[in-house]
Amino acid sequence: MLPGENSAKAAVHLKSFIDSSHIDGLEKTTIDSSPNLPGQMGAGELLGRITTIIEAAEKPLVALIECLKEYVTRYRTEITIETPNGKFKVKRGKMSTEEMQNVVAIFNKK
Repeated sequence: MLPGENSAKAAVHLKSFIDSSHIDGLEKTTIDSSPNLPGQMGAGELLGRITTIIEAAEKPLVALIECLKEYVTRYRTEITIETPNGKFKVKRGKMSTEEMQNVVAIFNKK
């Protein structure tokens, strides 16, 4: 999830950034949209978040986190990642090996 008034526009930009990174094991990246109201057609309003489908493997997950770290550093923002097991913020600055292991653990927890 991206903060700010233009979060829907930022989500489109982030999706493009992730797609251009060509991460092996990242199967799909989509921009989330609101559900349609009864009688409406179309994709719904774009929300300021994206969803990714990734192989159940550590390497693609680490590559995605590295990609997000590069994005937040380059565009001076932060990204909140929500999972069923918890959430964390990707911020500018170096991520230690221990922090990266904690992130991977959040995704791998069952």
